[in-house]
Amino acid sequence: MRNRILRWTLGVAVSGVLMYLLAVQTTPERFHHLLSRVDPYFMGVALAVYLVCNLVRTMRFSELAGGGGPGLAKMYYLNAQYNFYTAIFTGVGEFSYPVILNRRHAVPFGAGMENLLVARAYDALFLAAAFSTSVVMLFTGSAQRAGVYIAVLLAAVILLVAYGSGAVASFAQGAVGGLARRTGWISAGRVERMLVEMGRSLSEGRGASVHIRLFLYTAVMWFAACFVFFCIFKSLGVGLAPLQTVFVATAVNLMSVVPVATIGGLGVKEAGLAGALVMLGFGKEEAVPLGMLARLFSLLFLFVLLAAAFVIGRAGGYREGTGR
Repeated sequence: MRNRILRWTLGVAVSGVLMYLLAVQTTPERFHHLLSRVDPYFMGVALAVYLVCNLVRTMRFSELAGGGGPGLAKMYYLNAQYNFYTAIFTGVGEFSYPVILNRRHAVPFGAGMENLLVARAYDALFLAAAFSTSVVMLFTGSAQRAGVYIAVLLAAVILLVAYGSGAVASFAQGAVGGLARRTGWISAGRVERMLVEMGRSLSEGRGASVHIRLFLYTAVMWFAACFVFFCIFKSLGVGLAPLQTVFVATAVNLMSVVPVATIGGLGVKEAGLAGALVMLGFGKEEAVPLGMLARLFSLLFLFVLLAAAFVIGRAGGYREGTGR
């Protein structure tokens, strides 16, 4: 939808309906019961691993930026801001990374977009592989086949984006130029310059050793993210098996591709968590409050990350508004 007001109004409506449907499946007493048995030790471990997970993600962004990006401390703060925008503003939040990198650190927008595309390609490939593996090992029948189909489709699309994006960028550049000549589109020049920057960055290529490091960063990052989910559920008194944790964590993260612009993914992510738990055999009376509380703690961790990253960024010489 091009109408932003209509798009976000629809998103709020979807969030409201989903949250209502979830709320009627549980009671305040169930929430109180779960909160009363929260184990602070496991919750503290979850928060610590979450902060380290984002450090690994920052190191991957630094690897992608090469020598043209800011230092690690500044990049950690940038990554925290990017996490916040993507979590709160579904869809449009993805563009915060190249925008901040360009405005505060003078990195060309096209180069930032290329870094983001490659990073998200590795994320999607790893998530698809982990999700399909967990589905195949946990389920049978149609659910198993669906998991395999999803993984194969995502792998094909993301491989094209990751390793064929130079050709895609060149094609898009020609298409934008042709469209501009035919229609007089005033923004075409800016879009074309961005595509040129992206194509130049992609054409430089990366050696095999760089891709190996990117893969290792991605694997460590997402295994850590799964462990965060494991600790959160453990803190709430639920012991998920490692494979079950992988299924829940990857299923919810893959739901970020759902084209519904809800603020903070409200309703969609909670329903996804509850649905994944129901598929694992939990009753809906237990799955719904567990999913909602797990999401609540995940959002609280996000704000802690933003505060911690701001302190680290200031210690690294970052000044708000200048990028120096």
